[in-house]
Amino acid sequence: MHATDDIPEHMQKQALQLAFDAWSRVVPLDFSEASGYDTPDVKVLFARQSHGDPWPFDGRGGVLAHATFPQDGKLHFDDDENWVFMDGRKIGNHRFTDMYWVALHEIGHVLGLSHSNIETAIMAPFYQDPRDLVDWRGNYKTPKLTQDDTRAAQQIYGKRYGRIGTSSSADRSDGTPSVGGGRRKSATYDDRHGGFWSRLGKLSTYSWIQWSKSQQT
Repeated sequence: MHATDDIPEHMQKQALQLAFDAWSRVVPLDFSEASGYDTPDVKVLFARQSHGDPWPFDGRGGVLAHATFPQDGKLHFDDDENWVFMDGRKIGNHRFTDMYWVALHEIGHVLGLSHSNIETAIMAPFYQDPRDLVDWRGNYKTPKLTQDDTRAAQQIYGKRYGRIGTSSSADRSDGTPSVGGGRRKSATYDDRHGGFWSRLGKLSTYSWIQWSKSQQT
């Protein structure tokens, strides 16, 4: 995997799996990390500046991450950000970005959701105010999907019936959403400093792209 040096690798995997699981609780899709023999549906990468797609990152601040929701399922994080995982103390000082929140948002795009005009929604276009992620004691407050987020996802995939990992079916006659689209990209912006799923099934996979630091510019 190509991971960031900011967070221990096992925490990065935990952040990603928790974010996928949050969506799995409301729609009938299950996600697991792909094995070395699987072709993943979503490819995850931390990168800096130009990194092999048409959307170079811009350094710290600005664009935090971007995701595609066409056939190629990409989820890229800007490695120039200062990433943390559910660390209320660091998030509260406004200099660190929570990987879990950003992953939760970007996975929404991977699933085909656009930005929401509801400011409190996970799919709102801007990174959440750190004051909303930390309580008055400095403890981390886990972000939750709002009714707006859930409704948008269920309009595409239907509702989940049963626990994650069970063979629940979508609210569609054929079990698949009627979605499509060309090459599209969406990004999450940080204002503190001033499409669609192609292979649908009961189990979907993601993996980290192998990426050498020497390849980054």
